[in-house]
Amino acid sequence: MNLSDEALLENFHTTKDLQVLASLVSRYQNRVHNMALRMVGSKEEAEEVVQETYLRVAENLGNVRRQSAFSTWIFRICQNVCMDWLRAKRRRQEMLSFNPVSVVAESDASTDSLSQYADARPNPEQELQQGEQAELVQKCLDQLPDSQKMVLILHDIEGLSYNQIAEVIDANVGTVRSRIHYARARLRELLSPYYAGTTRTAKFHP
Repeated sequence: MNLSDEALLENFHTTKDLQVLASLVSRYQNRVHNMALRMVGSKEEAEEVVQETYLRVAENLGNVRRQSAFSTWIFRICQNVCMDWLRAKRRRQEMLSFNPVSVVAESDASTDSLSQYADARPNPEQELQQGEQAELVQKCLDQLPDSQKMVLILHDIEGLSYNQIAEVIDANVGTVRSRIHYARARLRELLSPYYAGTTRTAKFHP
């Protein structure tokens, strides 16, 4: 039987069966990993973020509010881990930058193509073009403020509603709408030099 998140969560609270917890978490494994990857920029770092997310999930299951959806709760935890990770990474980079002989290795910024570029199986030439486009969008996405980048990922890639995002980031819906608006405007601005003189327009929707 395909139980709901709420039923599985209730089952776990009653039985403490880790298999039930694993079944529940696995439903969001790909989406959590995708969110982490978009935020931190490399597969290796995303794996660490995901592992820390699952650890916090296991440690805090007793704190899940009954009125909150499990999906919203796990995204909130992932968001907090991503923000912590990015702040710590910037502190490390700032410390290294004081040493003129230090070289900060750039993380591998290549990612799987964004969902809007993966609707159909491309031929080799199209695949190369799509890969370049995805890398370009990710590069521009990484230039957004973390708060704007997060809401754009949650809405345009993960498909969360404004209300769900507001719960994830602990803000009101108006703030969510504003951040998404400015994030899209800034992303278009960053991408416009690459599409100048063409009829192509960058879309950030699955």
